[in-house]
Amino acid sequence: MFFSTNIQAIKHARCRQLCSGFTRVPNMFLLCWICHELYLREAWVYLPLAAALAAGYSWGNYRLLKWTYEFFPEKFYDTHQQMWLQELQQQQKKQTQQMSS
Repeated sequence: MFFSTNIQAIKHARCRQLCSGFTRVPNMFLLCWICHELYLREAWVYLPLAAALAAGYSWGNYRLLKWTYEFFPEKFYDTHQQMWLQELQQQQKKQTQQMSS
């Protein structure tokens, strides 16, 4: 998990995550190719295991890359920074109320 209070760091993390697709996508094809080879060799014991692994890995990476591609750092930073500032202001109000009473 990546936490940052800097918009530039969030943008760089998004870019690195998207660039990881250059290794993730070939791995997905490699797992599918292994399933194809197991099918051709009629290795029925290993095929379901490899197919489950390929499907899970492919689906997880697809969802990860899709979410990262659709992620907008500016909107994320603005909304979360705004929530953080509101919480900070509420805490400061409580502290001033406690000091005044």
